[in-house]
Amino acid sequence: MTYRSYATPKELLNALVIRFKTAQPQDEKIVRLKVLNSVRAWVERYWDDFELDKSIIDECTQFLDFVAQNHSECANVASTVKGRLDKKINQVNKTLIKNDTQMEKPILPSDMDQELLKWNSLELARQLTLMEWDIWEQLKPTEFLGLSWTKSKKRERSPHILQMTERFNDVRYPPANQFVSMTVPPDPSLPPNNTIV
Repeated sequence: MTYRSYATPKELLNALVIRFKTAQPQDEKIVRLKVLNSVRAWVERYWDDFELDKSIIDECTQFLDFVAQNHSECANVASTVKGRLDKKINQVNKTLIKNDTQMEKPILPSDMDQELLKWNSLELARQLTLMEWDIWEQLKPTEFLGLSWTKSKKRERSPHILQMTERFNDVRYPPANQFVSMTVPPDPSLPPNNTIV
């Protein structure tokens, strides 16, 4: 996974193919099996790399077909890896966290136009969580590598971290502005957790 600090997925695949094809005769079988095992582990553990660039799937499939047809000593391993790749490709349903609990009834104020600070803080937190979930669900582990959201290609390497940051910045200003501009202290009849968002 950390290879993204210095190479793209396509460059890694090309390096693995070159390593496979240029193995020295004395250690040819071991090197080729290690390359195929690396591809297998990559497919199984870091499928996101393949989802982000579909051309890698095609190139990987071509490589595995080449190995199965031209290198009988590695054909079984190549077929196994290709089977795992095909299985990943054919998985239609995304694995989602399923929550069987019932959603609680929203706690809405009687007057929807009232100030934000008078809304129930629990309900504000619920609604913010629902709005953030779409971005959160798309975050990939590779976006966190090497502080990529601070680098020159941050829009390509960490798009969802940047979306979360922008969303946070957009959401934090209205309550802060309302709180700072208040001339009257918060209503003492409200529970304490509602006085500050």
